[in-house]
Amino acid sequence: MASVSSIVEVIVTPQTENNRFKLHKTALCDVSPFFSNAFNGQFKESHTDTITISSTSIATFGLFTEWLYSRKLLDTTGNPTAWNWHWDVLIDLYIFADSYDVPGLREDIEDIAFSKAKRGDEDILPTTQGIRKLFDNVPHGAGLCKHFVETFAKQFDPGHLDAAELELARRLLHPDFAWAVMVYLADLRARKEG
Repeated sequence: MASVSSIVEVIVTPQTENNRFKLHKTALCDVSPFFSNAFNGQFKESHTDTITISSTSIATFGLFTEWLYSRKLLDTTGNPTAWNWHWDVLIDLYIFADSYDVPGLREDIEDIAFSKAKRGDEDILPTTQGIRKLFDNVPHGAGLCKHFVETFAKQFDPGHLDAAELELARRLLHPDFAWAVMVYLADLRARKEG
């Protein structure tokens, strides 16, 4: 049995410089059933203490390691300014957290989204490309997906759009996102009428 302070290595591919992360096994396994199964189960990683992942960037994994040891979303200088981060960064981190089953990180990102909406920030929603990326990579019932559907539905007023703008929105929005918004609006209307 490995000691509490044993170190494991996560290699983020494709191969580049600084793509190897040495992390405390206990810290990593405590936050992620995926990594716990890999390093404590019957997989080769439990014998080599090394895993290679290719579905994320080095930058995203670096932000995860900052969160892993602080349990806060910090910028690269250690400042807790994640609520100022661009949505693309947060969406990439959320996709990572979903892919590697890190529920605490997912919840922290959802909290940022809720805080942005509550404060009335200008960027309470990501771009249509960001929504598309999120809906292409995580289950549509995920907390961040549901939050964006609800926020978009509350902000969306089709009465102020002409036919060309509605067609553009239809083409740009992920079809499952657009459907979820329509269902949310229909449910809202039914509750008001019923």
